[in-house]
Amino acid sequence: MPGSQALEILTVYRPPRNDPQSDSRLIDDLESFASRSEVMIMGDFNAPNIDWNLSSAPGSELNFDRRLLEAIHKRFLTQHVLSPTRIREGQQAYSLDLVLPKAPER
Repeated sequence: MPGSQALEILTVYRPPRNDPQSDSRLIDDLESFASRSEVMIMGDFNAPNIDWNLSSAPGSELNFDRRLLEAIHKRFLTQHVLSPTRIREGQQAYSLDLVLPKAPER
């Protein structure tokens, strides 16, 4: 539409056992991308320890799940997948797949 901005989409796959340097680079890249105005970030982040209902993550400030959650809040992204996306018999269900559009500016 004339006068409207294009929506930029970033897809992410983070392996379950990632090294700290790659995790830091991913957080930096997410924050950089999310600084744009019309964005949506989605993918498999393999961050099972985030409680999306409480918007909290345990662990130290160096923990990837906690750093991801802080980056999401810092850049005004909203997580829309609140039910588990990984369910295996005999294991805890997790929300690993996230859909994070940027909240509209007010």
